[in-house]
Amino acid sequence: MNLDKSQPTDLNRRSLSWKRILIFLLAFTPALFTGLLVWEKSVDIACWDTWENAPLLQKWHNGILSWHDLYAPQIQHRIVVPRLIILTLSHLSGGDFRWENYFTFLLFLLSGLLTWRIMSKTLGRSLWVAAMASAANLLIFSPMLFQILFWGAAMWMAIPVPCLLAILNAFTPDSPAPAIPPTAKRPWLLFAAALLLAEMATHSFSHGLVFWPVILVYILLHPNLAPLKTRLLMGGIWIAVAAGTIASYFSNFYNVAFHAYNLKPGDYALEGGISLNSAENIKKFVNFFMGFLGNPFARTPFEDHPLDSSVFFGMWVLVAFLIVAALTVFTKTGRRLWPQALPWLALAAYVIGVALSISKGRAHIGEHRSTTTRYLVISSFLPIATMALAYLHSREWLAWLRQNPANWAARFLPSNAPAIIATAMLAVFCTAQIPSWRYSLHLTEIWHRARWQSKGLTMFLPHFQLSRDEMNVLCKDYKYCLDAVNILRSQGLFKTRILESPDLSTFTKDKKPMPKDKANVLTAQFQEDGGLEISGHARFGTKHPSDLVLITQGDKVIGLMQPQTHQWLRIYGLDYEFSNLEDLTVPQLYPWKGIVKAPALPDGDLALEAWALNVKDNRVARLPALIKVNKGARAVSIETEGGKDKAQSKEFPDSN
Repeated sequence: MNLDKSQPTDLNRRSLSWKRILIFLLAFTPALFTGLLVWEKSVDIACWDTWENAPLLQKWHNGILSWHDLYAPQIQHRIVVPRLIILTLSHLSGGDFRWENYFTFLLFLLSGLLTWRIMSKTLGRSLWVAAMASAANLLIFSPMLFQILFWGAAMWMAIPVPCLLAILNAFTPDSPAPAIPPTAKRPWLLFAAALLLAEMATHSFSHGLVFWPVILVYILLHPNLAPLKTRLLMGGIWIAVAAGTIASYFSNFYNVAFHAYNLKPGDYALEGGISLNSAENIKKFVNFFMGFLGNPFARTPFEDHPLDSSVFFGMWVLVAFLIVAALTVFTKTGRRLWPQALPWLALAAYVIGVALSISKGRAHIGEHRSTTTRYLVISSFLPIATMALAYLHSREWLAWLRQNPANWAARFLPSNAPAIIATAMLAVFCTAQIPSWRYSLHLTEIWHRARWQSKGLTMFLPHFQLSRDEMNVLCKDYKYCLDAVNILRSQGLFKTRILESPDLSTFTKDKKPMPKDKANVLTAQFQEDGGLEISGHARFGTKHPSDLVLITQGDKVIGLMQPQTHQWLRIYGLDYEFSNLEDLTVPQLYPWKGIVKAPALPDGDLALEAWALNVKDNRVARLPALIKVNKGARAVSIETEGGKDKAQSKEFPDSN
């Protein structure tokens, strides 16, 4: 008898557990999608700032790594924690740069989980909260964050957010209300954990400096953390630790990074920034600030440049937050919701604080920099916090309507009106993310192809002294990058194969040349310095341009031609996909260009070939063209198989 009564209870519990698991998985579908994207699109090659880690790894390998090496400023950032993480990942992976991308995604996942946890604590566990968490995850895991997800060095910027969310989780009671415990359990342990996380954030990226004022106010205003006297004592300790940390942070503040905007190694790291001493500079500062806040909603395929939209949306996001913040601070209902609202106010204050600091430090470079996609790792959390606060107030308003059925709003609005309105708002919000996600996948593909191009350049790096423009996809300086490659190779921490000699013998050759509709040489002409500029187009498949085009004399590679930057997806009207296919030809979509330098061209008559390189498959395919060159006569022509010769000569007077 008792067994019969208990069995349905067990079944109900199991059913409830499965429902929660299913809801959780649905809410984190964006995370699953982006995780698979990171796994598929990561390429084992460094780019830009990532090469800065080579000297650090060398010192670690030689046993001479010092605290100064870890603490030295990277631009304006003391990146102690990321440097330790990179040292660990490099040795565990044997030098696989993809591990840095995977770790960065784990930071995103941690941010998503901690956001879900705060929502559960402050808002409850209803289906509405799950729907909001799903909407939040569309921002947290947006592929528009490709710059951070696929650029190992950019993990620095992704570390402070989960640190802040962890602090807010630790200080937030498990019960959302009304039965909130008068004080938290072990408040001093929570305080010590907050100090540790604040130090980690500060020594990961300069954004962590904003932790100190935000968490100080949070501690002092948190009614359920500890009695007032205890919180005042905590605040005093917090101020003392913050003062010591900040004083140390800005002492001996000289940049050591090679990739540091206009700074050079040894320059004072705070040089630059915008001076707010003129109306023009103030306007730039404000536009950058608003653009930073509106960045999550501005970048779509329908925008030629997202700055105007970003500023527009930033104003509305800020206004929406200020409204719900005012309702929280200045109304009786808001004060009653204070324990649940405080974490979201702190999160929003952090985003605004970071926006102000970045605007002061970067607006002088250009207002357009506010739309940089990596900033989304911060700015996305202001609309999330605003949404959570709005939910708290709308829930209270709905409860008030139910308790006052004679109110005019209750008489004129149907009983399910709030649910209808909320559903419509969530649907609009989620639908608005579709073009952003779609365009971000396009940008991710461009980044992905650029990394394979970087890998191809690296293979030839010891044999070609490339210019800064030619190195731009990989590193700012040829020699710096080559030194980094040699350092990593000497430690067994570099997996990309470096060619012993620049020839085709190490690649698998396709038996047939590529068809003319997929690849060809279009122009070739001499430059004034004697170099031979060549251009054409080449693709292996849709959205798969050749990683490099190799110009060869026999089997010897004498020139590297690079794909030219081009947006494959662009708007030509409402039906952009179809008009794009109609309006753009293969030569327009997959162009390449480069120069065979004069010393690489022997005198006399030459017959040069062009080969498209697929780095991933380690194969080359010949383009259906022969480039006939006479260096002395400054004459060149292109002979295409199955076609007529095209004269593309350009003569210059003899310098002698």
